[in-house]
Amino acid sequence: NAPLSAAVESDTVGYTTIAMEAGKWYQIGTPFVALNGEKETVGDVFHAGFTKGDMLYIYDSERGYYSSFLTWGTVQEGAWGDEATWTVSNPVLPAGKAVFIRKSANSTITLSGRVATDVKTLFGNEGKSTWSQGVLVYPADTGINDMQWEGLKEGDTLYVYDPMTQLYKGPLTWTSAVEGTGTPKWCDEATWSVATEKIPVGQALFIQTTGIVSCSPKASH
Repeated sequence: NAPLSAAVESDTVGYTTIAMEAGKWYQIGTPFVALNGEKETVGDVFHAGFTKGDMLYIYDSERGYYSSFLTWGTVQEGAWGDEATWTVSNPVLPAGKAVFIRKSANSTITLSGRVATDVKTLFGNEGKSTWSQGVLVYPADTGINDMQWEGLKEGDTLYVYDPMTQLYKGPLTWTSAVEGTGTPKWCDEATWSVATEKIPVGQALFIQTTGIVSCSPKASH
């Protein structure tokens, strides 16, 4: 499996590609926002490089389960469809929202749009503990502790899905108990050390937190 790669064509427009293998799941999102500033749909974001039978699942963090199960090209050629109702389905996909995709054949998908440095990915729900999945909206591989985090609480947990092993790597825990600095960071529970995990472009994060948490690129990126 080839890793995600990105190329920024200018200071405002870019694209990223990922080579996907048949039979594997990928938890990904787009690191870009719409060129026209409008809300994008699943079909706007995920439309290039897909093959008949590919599956796309959308996680509902409010309800705590996957609520949309879409398939490419079975209900209508070149579109995502809901086979349960046999209708084309094209829900809105907010900036930073990630999905699970399973490929039916080897292919390379392409994501494109406007490069943004001011978009915050939101995780969680106010007042309750929940799992959320999202992606950093910025086209650069970024260390998990090099992102700008707001709203995290001691003990919040993060996992990163590995398409090679088809397993989650982690957990990483948000804590100030490592290094003796008193500064909270994501830490690896297995080694009880500050996490050095590098998150590839478009790779989703799966986070359990209480309340609303945001993630964005730091100004130095």
